[in-house]
Amino acid sequence: MNQQFDTGISPEDCKQKFRIPLYQRPYAWTTEQVMQLLLDLKAAYEKTKPDYYIGILSVAPTATDRSRYDLIDGQQRITTLMLIAKVLKEHYGKWEEFIKDRLDVYGREEDRAFLYDLSPEAALKCNAKLREAVDVISRFINSDSDRRAFAECVYNHTP
Repeated sequence: MNQQFDTGISPEDCKQKFRIPLYQRPYAWTTEQVMQLLLDLKAAYEKTKPDYYIGILSVAPTATDRSRYDLIDGQQRITTLMLIAKVLKEHYGKWEEFIKDRLDVYGREEDRAFLYDLSPEAALKCNAKLREAVDVISRFINSDSDRRAFAECVYNHTP
């Protein structure tokens, strides 16, 4: 049975953990798709009411771990948001606790390692699209002189 969550709550209140099942396609977002999400977040940040709705996720409880939900729809978006959070945590520390053990890339050990580490060693073995996405995100975030305010805004206004 699929479930849908429309939390509309802050990251501190959201305790959901997700898993991308092996039957889902590997991460495949293009540079343009990643950039569009970043530009959307930036546009929301620049508004006086910066809430940005990321959309609906379709999930199902995992068979082996009832504390996690399998992502049925939305895995590309959630993965991209996790990569954004990994970069933003350097500028706003609250991201660190939020992303801890939040997303499991089931059956893709190299991608899982990169998602949690972002190290050059892990980057050599993971899906190339994940590396490309982090490069795009890092360049975008680091080109903004107000990185901390942007990181805080995304954290507090992206239900």
